Amino acid sequence: MIGRIARELGLEPSEVRRRNFIQPDEFPWDVGLTFQDGGPTRYDSGDYRRDSRMALERIGFGTFRARQRAARPRGATRAGVACYVEGTGIGPYEGAHVRSSRAQRLRRDRPHHPGAGHQTTFAQIAADALGCDPANVTVVTGDTSRFNWGPGRSRAAPS
Repeated sequence: MIGRIARELGLEPSEVRRRNFIQPDEFPWDVGLTFQDGGPTRYDSGDYRRDSRMALERIGFGTFRARQRAARPRGATRAGVACYVEGTGIGPYEGAHVRSSRAQRLRRDRPHHPGAGHQTTFAQIAADALGCDPANVTVVTGDTSRFNWGPGRSRAAPS
């Protein structure tokens, strides 16, 4: 649809997209849909025009159409630009299972895979809450027998 609009207006499709981005002073922007956590979908911030301009500059988009035309006789496939807002930071839910053993060792299961120092963070949180040494906490992640789904790392631990 963007391509059709651009052709009708004699504009580059990326320019049509740029003109239709939510502006920084329009946030928060209520999309009018329910997100997977049951809450409203709202975009809280961004400068999509700036970000788009930076991305297009970095990929050399100013010469893209000329390079595209030159590649057609060689049978090169088409390429283009698209824009997307990734839903992250969903919540406010996350789960954990905590088990203790007679040896006073704890096992804390999480639904997602580790990253960004989460293993250490989860061990410290569990140890603090339960009054034990973090060295005695084993954090297990990605065990689908305990959790069949988790919202992912962006919501796993506060920064």
